[in-house]
Amino acid sequence: MSAREAGSPALASTIERALAGTARIALVRGVAGIGRTRLLDTTASALRARSRVLPVRCGDLGEVADFGVVRALFRPVRALVENDRARDDVARRAVAGLYSPNGFAGSVTLDDAYPALQGLYWLAASLLAERPLTLVVDDAELCDEPSMWWLDFLLRRADRSPLLVLLSRRTGRTGPGAEGLGGLAADPRCAVVDLHPRTVPQVHEILCASFPAAPDSVFTAACAQASGGNPRALRQLIEKLRAECVPPDAAGASRVAELSGEVVAPMVAARLEGQPGHVVEVARAAAILGARNLDLVPELSGVPPRLVDGARWVLRELGLGSGASGDLGSEVLRSAVLGCLTPRELAGCRARAARLLNEAGRPGVDVAEQLVHVPGRTEPWMTDVLRAAAGQELGRGHPEAALRYLRRALDGDDGTSRTALLLETVEPLGRIDPAEALRVVRAVLAEVSDPVARARIGITAGRLGVRAGRAAEVVPLLAGTLDGLRAGLPAEPDEARRELLRAAEAALLLTSVTSESTVDVAMRRARELTRPKGDTDAERSLLAGLAVVALRRGEPAAEAAGLARAALGEAGDGPAGLAQLCAGEVLLAADDVDGAQEALTRLVDGSRRVDPWMYLHGLAARALLRYRTGELARATVDVDTAERFRHDVGQWCSAVDLVRALLLLERGETGEAEAAFDRFDEREEERFLFVRAVFLDVRGRIRLARGDLRGALACFEQGAQPADRPAGSLTEPLRVEVLAALGERDRAVELAERELAAARRWRTPRAHGVAVRSAGIAAGGARGVELLEEAAGVLAGSPARLELARTEFLLARALLAAGDREGARKYARRALNLGTSCGAVALAADAKAVLKAAGGRARSIPSTELSGMRTEILTATECRVAELAVRGRRNNEIAETLFVSPRTVEFHLRNIYRKLGVADRKDLAARLRPVAGAENSPH
Repeated sequence: MSAREAGSPALASTIERALAGTARIALVRGVAGIGRTRLLDTTASALRARSRVLPVRCGDLGEVADFGVVRALFRPVRALVENDRARDDVARRAVAGLYSPNGFAGSVTLDDAYPALQGLYWLAASLLAERPLTLVVDDAELCDEPSMWWLDFLLRRADRSPLLVLLSRRTGRTGPGAEGLGGLAADPRCAVVDLHPRTVPQVHEILCASFPAAPDSVFTAACAQASGGNPRALRQLIEKLRAECVPPDAAGASRVAELSGEVVAPMVAARLEGQPGHVVEVARAAAILGARNLDLVPELSGVPPRLVDGARWVLRELGLGSGASGDLGSEVLRSAVLGCLTPRELAGCRARAARLLNEAGRPGVDVAEQLVHVPGRTEPWMTDVLRAAAGQELGRGHPEAALRYLRRALDGDDGTSRTALLLETVEPLGRIDPAEALRVVRAVLAEVSDPVARARIGITAGRLGVRAGRAAEVVPLLAGTLDGLRAGLPAEPDEARRELLRAAEAALLLTSVTSESTVDVAMRRARELTRPKGDTDAERSLLAGLAVVALRRGEPAAEAAGLARAALGEAGDGPAGLAQLCAGEVLLAADDVDGAQEALTRLVDGSRRVDPWMYLHGLAARALLRYRTGELARATVDVDTAERFRHDVGQWCSAVDLVRALLLLERGETGEAEAAFDRFDEREEERFLFVRAVFLDVRGRIRLARGDLRGALACFEQGAQPADRPAGSLTEPLRVEVLAALGERDRAVELAERELAAARRWRTPRAHGVAVRSAGIAAGGARGVELLEEAAGVLAGSPARLELARTEFLLARALLAAGDREGARKYARRALNLGTSCGAVALAADAKAVLKAAGGRARSIPSTELSGMRTEILTATECRVAELAVRGRRNNEIAETLFVSPRTVEFHLRNIYRKLGVADRKDLAARLRPVAGAENSPH
């Protein structure tokens, strides 16, 4: 590392001025391992061609006697001076005295040492007369005091000589030379270079030179954090990683985190070694208390406040603290500081800290963080703190922390609160591992006999059963607790008991209606219930369950949607979680797009922090809603958001993969759609009826896109419903199309008639239009054209823009087959325009082919230098703006290139983001890429 690499032009300038004939000093400061020695060695090596370099490393000399550093400095030239009879006698006598057995004995004060200082000056002056001289003193804080006197003496006497004194000091370490170094650092001729930890880009460069493959950003960030940017720690970390053949990617980053303690602990121990006891005590107290409670360090450490401030200064010098408060920073650093304590000693410190924080009225979470590290029985106040802290963390969306606190309370419980604590663990555990939470609930339920308590536990079991995909196991249990509650109610129960009864009924209905194996239970229970008013949360949840039952029975859409809207209540007072999700899906099926959008958006906005599982399923449902209304770009945004979120929080929701596959199929990207479908966890297929329907639909569509008509038919027939099934099936219309394509007209007509009957019961434009379209496809010929025209007219009044585009495409194709080229051009152009505006690239391309076959002219898809996602739906100008934006051009540069205003560029970029479903330039560049060689192509 050169002076320039150290980031100090002042150091380079100092060196040049010294070599030109003006004595100069350079002092390099930094913590252990930061690269001081390397900088001095590299600089000295570079200077050897231009000056005589005399180096010494004080740390290698052990206990240094008076003038010991000077003795080590001049040892390389001792023989030269002694044997040179032409050299000044004073210089030769200085060498003789320096290396004599007594070696300037008696020079214990500055006045006594004057003759020795003068003689050594002439020794240096004789060397300076020959060529420039560089004296390099590493670890100068360990230099003996007389040697430091001489360096100062030399610099004052040789001010007009080509002399460079290059020193280094390890910050935070004291020694005989520390005071003298302070004086030299204050000299106007001194350039002070403070070395800082390596930045992330610098760490990336080091990693690139150390691994055969380029490290990714996650791995680089992990290495920078683990090493603290310290070069020595980074080198040790790299050695360990290479020895284990750890790849420099996101997967390898987890191993970096595991190794960080092994790398940092020795580094911290080395920095604290030899420090006064009160400095170590302050470091430990700061490590235990954390950044928020550093004001309590004096009380916990037992160090007086006046000494604490000095200790904090030392810790900052050692690179172990930051700011005036002395915060130790990362958890790895704090663990390293505490590493030398035995488990018993550390537990005692934690216990004292917990009491201190509690008595000081600090947040319960801070107290609980100490208590989780203290083994043994918990006192009543400890249990109360742990439970309260768990509730706070759960409300903040941190179930892992809440569970950790509650389990600590359980470990220290004497048996009096075991059942209550177990039940409290269910909520955070259910967000992490629903199946394990359900096991805990069943175990607690076996120990409880009170009907009211059992009913409440049963409601919890119902919620967990849905999340764990075990509705079939839970429904009998929930029904039993409900029946037990009803049997134990008095003739005139109070309002609280009535509300609990309604809540249990709602839980049973919502749990059983989500699974194919238990939906009959929901149907049967619903017949026994009267419609509630919807004044309470329990009543609104019950209404949501009844709405799903109405949908399953194929009752008119108005009735099902009315129940769903009543379940949602006024803005902000509807049910939460599963009830809200079910109500939104019913409204979606009933073509109440605004109601479904409001319900699902409310669910998404309200669940992100507190319920990741529900947040993901809300996003998946809203993406499906936007897909069905032809807003494919917005649906893609929801899917992308869900995918990033589930990766960050470790939650899973395979429904996201299904909607992703649907969107990719609409873009004509069959291979990518198949890959997304393959990521779907088929165990989730049985968890929700709507997920199963989408699963069968996507699987059949993929086979259809591959040209496998028989395989597609088999998939669609798996989702076949009885004659009285509800309308709006995803698979039945496609099943009709496949049957017609295979020439099985009779089966297609029969199925289409069933579709029409269900649509007449359901009474929504979407269901009616799609059913009429199926009838037209099944009928074929002139009658088929008539029915397709009717279907297009019906769907024009529905929110199903994508279904309308598909119907107009099928109508155009039928008219072309019938010889009506003008009619075919009309509907093909409409299908092309609507498909393009929706982002349905595959449909738009098919419609364009029909339009051309009918003799029409389509708006040419703009040529583009970009490959990637759906550039066909961009206008020519938008393509040009996208190309320039992906290549890194700024808005004003794009405006100058295209001779438009920056505001126009912003307008085009907003349209591009909307059409392609991206958020910003970074996402745009990730989705689109320049075609090879396009940079030099003519524009």
